Amino acid sequence: MNSRSPDAAVSEIIRISADAHKIVTYKPETGSLRAEDQLDTPAPLPTHYSQYVYDSLPRKYWKKYHYASRFICTVKSKTPKVTYFSNRAKCMLMESGTDFEAVFYQGPKFTICGSADTVRVIDSCGMNIIMLTELVSNFLSAEVQEMLT
Repeated sequence: MNSRSPDAAVSEIIRISADAHKIVTYKPETGSLRAEDQLDTPAPLPTHYSQYVYDSLPRKYWKKYHYASRFICTVKSKTPKVTYFSNRAKCMLMESGTDFEAVFYQGPKFTICGSADTVRVIDSCGMNIIMLTELVSNFLSAEVQEMLT
């Protein structure tokens, strides 16, 4: 159930460039966008808008900018950039460049989170273990360690 009223409208749009340094803010034309609208392309820039670089972004936009940044990081950590199929596993390097996942056809699933230096192991029974990368050799069997390398 949507908690917004059916008349809820988008009051301001914040666009962040792909390199995250250029930020454009503007108010859409009255009534042109509604909260429920799903656009396939970004809304066109109106004639009046404000443009900032990251270092000059007004304080009132900081929280929204950081929410957007965290969202992008989450998406990149879950989106495969390179997928490799071997005879033992499907391996994926994620868009973040530091996250990696290996799903073995006959056994565990490994997820390596490079930003947190952790390894998550889910065995074929569904047991879930999260450990620091440097402690892997202390807790995993030689067979599982060999799969990981």
